[in-house]
Amino acid sequence: MLKRLLGLVIILVALLGAAIGGGLFVYGGETLDNISREVVNLIDLTDRTLDNTRDGLVTTQASLADVNNSLDTVETTTRNLSRTISDTEPLITELNALLTQEVPNSLDAVQQTLPNLISVAGTIDNTLETLSTFGFEQSFFGIPLAFDLGIEYDPEARFDESVAELGQSIETIPGQLRALEGDLTTTADNLDDLSGNLSTLADDLGTINETITEFDTVLGGYIIIIDDAKAELARLEASLPAQLEMLKTALLIVAVYVGLTQLAPLYLGLELLLGKRNAPAAPVPSTSSSTDTAPVVTLDPEPIEPVEKSPEN
Repeated sequence: MLKRLLGLVIILVALLGAAIGGGLFVYGGETLDNISREVVNLIDLTDRTLDNTRDGLVTTQASLADVNNSLDTVETTTRNLSRTISDTEPLITELNALLTQEVPNSLDAVQQTLPNLISVAGTIDNTLETLSTFGFEQSFFGIPLAFDLGIEYDPEARFDESVAELGQSIETIPGQLRALEGDLTTTADNLDDLSGNLSTLADDLGTINETITEFDTVLGGYIIIIDDAKAELARLEASLPAQLEMLKTALLIVAVYVGLTQLAPLYLGLELLLGKRNAPAAPVPSTSSSTDTAPVVTLDPEPIEPVEKSPEN
């Protein structure tokens, strides 16, 4: 009974191995085809993703190039403006000295000479008025004779009065001009600070521009990596059918091998199950005399017959 049970177990194991080999033979190729399709779909999806990523990097690179050019223009403009303001600051300083010192001093000098100018102007007015009224008119022997100097002087405002009004109008100008000194000095200082700030801003823009240029180089490196990855994916997709055929062939060989290796266990199991394979007989020791018969037990389900021993000499 134990022999038949063992044969049944061996048969079941052999059938299971044969079923596994058959499953590999029947479904292995289809499974590999499905895996191949999934791999191809994954490669296509990865390739499209890389394309989109590459397009994004190229667009970013173009945008950075535009920003780079704009920053370069702004940097140049800012630096030129800084130089212009820096060149203007000495002019403001000179203008400050002219307006707050030289011009007021000159006007003060004019103010000091105005009384003399007014006196001279009055003399000139009186002289011109006298000359304008000078004339001769007489008759000789019934012939009229008349002449004058041809000077007509009758202004709406006298010369000395005009000079006096001029003195009054410029009387407050020196003080007003001197009062501008603080504002002009502050303006010159502010222009100097503004020039320095613009120069610093131009330097910062230059640094940012250099960073953008370096980042553009990094983006170019990523684009090269993506191109290499796309080329590798293309090579993988091209070699996939050949590799799939190799796997199918190897799987077929394994399936056939697994199936063939189950033939021997299956045959052995059938023999054990059908009772065609007997276990070897084992002698059983006996305590009786040498003339007694010793029974031999076998695994065969048939009745056990005693075997007589030959008498010892």
